[in-house]
Amino acid sequence: MNRSYGNMPQDSRLELLRADGNSDMDSMLAQSFAEVFNAEPWNDNWTHQQALERIRDIENTPRFDGAAVIRDGKVIAAILGRGEQYYDGEVFQIIEFWVANAFQRQGIGSRLLEDFTEHLKEKGIHKVFLLTMRGERTEGFYKKQGFQTISNMCLMEKRFQEEDKDEI
Repeated sequence: MNRSYGNMPQDSRLELLRADGNSDMDSMLAQSFAEVFNAEPWNDNWTHQQALERIRDIENTPRFDGAAVIRDGKVIAAILGRGEQYYDGEVFQIIEFWVANAFQRQGIGSRLLEDFTEHLKEKGIHKVFLLTMRGERTEGFYKKQGFQTISNMCLMEKRFQEEDKDEI
């Protein structure tokens, strides 16, 4: 999988990730993750430590798999997720996928997703799914890559509000 990514020179490389506790790689992933998700369109507020914990949580899930595009010693794109058994075979959930802002719209994300899904197919995985925000930069990107919105499914949440401590 040593391919050039987008309009990048040959010094960019794809690295398959392992849940081996590589603190240097985890730190590089966390740095890139926080920079991307603290910017538009997400506008989150990740600290480096929170991002590092998120990366390690994902790596410690059963059947973790992932890949990162490295350039000049920095992660410029990554995809992280986990496989799971389903009634009709093994499927893969993309939990996090990002491309550094300065490298978006250069084909890097498309190439990474293409190469990584080929890697998953070789492992016998027959379906990939994910959750993402609605919008052209997010849902629109995945639709261009052949993903479909599942109309009979919905994402639901229940928020827990902090109780008023004065009432206790």
